Amino acid sequence: MSRTMTTAEAIQEARRCLNCARPTCRTGCPIENNIPGFIRALSEGNIGMAYEIISERSNLPAICGRVCPHERQCEAHCVLTKKKCGIEIGSLEMFIADFAHNNDLKSTQPSSKLRGKVAVIGSGPAGLTVAGDLAKMDFDVTIFEAQSEPGGVLLFGIPEFRLQKDVVRREISELQHIGVEIRTKQLAGVDFTVDDLFAQGYDAIFMGTGTSLPRTLDIPGKELSGILTATYFLRMVVLADGGKLDASETLLHTGDNVIVVGAGNVAMDAARTSIRRGAKNVTIVYHKTEAEISAFPSEYEAAVAEGVQFRFLKQPIAYFNKKQMRALKNIRRQATAADETELAGLLLQNITKTETGEF
Repeated sequence: MSRTMTTAEAIQEARRCLNCARPTCRTGCPIENNIPGFIRALSEGNIGMAYEIISERSNLPAICGRVCPHERQCEAHCVLTKKKCGIEIGSLEMFIADFAHNNDLKSTQPSSKLRGKVAVIGSGPAGLTVAGDLAKMDFDVTIFEAQSEPGGVLLFGIPEFRLQKDVVRREISELQHIGVEIRTKQLAGVDFTVDDLFAQGYDAIFMGTGTSLPRTLDIPGKELSGILTATYFLRMVVLADGGKLDASETLLHTGDNVIVVGAGNVAMDAARTSIRRGAKNVTIVYHKTEAEISAFPSEYEAAVAEGVQFRFLKQPIAYFNKKQMRALKNIRRQATAADETELAGLLLQNITKTETGEF
């Protein structure tokens, strides 16, 4: 998990980098960011150059520095990680991006928009990234977003305690600085069609609408009240916190008991958010073992530290009223009726993936 660093701490950490001839940290990065390059510039005190190097490949460095799974990607591939003293790449990226913002450092603005006109549908991580890349290549880019504000899952899905909303908004403003136009309240299929966009002169269209339709458990009682998807719950919390909905719309009340089905990062977000909103008890039910949890280790550890309880090897088999669920334990062998257990609480299902996979 990334941490806030002072300038002295960041430079000192950067100077520990070995400048490997074959930087495995870079091959471990999905976008092959020039990690050794920006760390070297930082180690020399040239933070402006470090930001320029990051911006060559990353359009959302302040966000990536906070929520990318560094422990499974770049940091996991750092040669020093084997000695349990790997470079804190995520924290350095976050420091550089924050320093650039605080000191009004801007990435180079494209000189023209002469290579073509592109429409991007959706302003989540995929849409923002594609728009930024195309703008840097001198394309005229317009994002069409259905919501009243751009950001997608970054704004409406990831909780504030993991990703501050002002960070998302400022990264989006950086994309506007390099020429990306954003049109909100534009719903594909209602306010425009693909044919409309081509008729307006767009040469290409990128669709980054995400997986907005969640999967749910097809078990008895699924139609009962008190059962929500975790993504819907998180979205309602963001809207309530922003004053756009009454707090009661989240359907969670102080003192409630909450059950979260699933153990991915969204499940951890829902569980930790429930605690912050006054839930009395929060329990995650997972059909596999602790070792098989798909959430990032840091997110699981944070959930445990905050009091989230875990029930492993339990497969939900039925909801039998709005406050209870029947689960089956010992599912890795042939189970009997005696293996059934009952759990009570508001039910949040985490059986969906975000637009970019997992955060």
